[in-house]
Amino acid sequence: MGLRSLAVPLFNAQGQVQAALNVGVHAGQMTAREMIERVLPELQKAARELTLLLR
Repeated sequence: MGLRSLAVPLFNAQGQVQAALNVGVHAGQMTAREMIERVLPELQKAARELTLLLR
């Protein structure tokens, strides 16, 4: 039993970290490389969009 997780910061108007966005999957679902290649770009996109709402 294992878990793989990625997190990205969300920034406020002052450029300070206000929150974080995290995704976790069971380690058997995908490799670390798959997470970086498939999940990270989507997580970063969501973080950019949410950061705009915090400003």
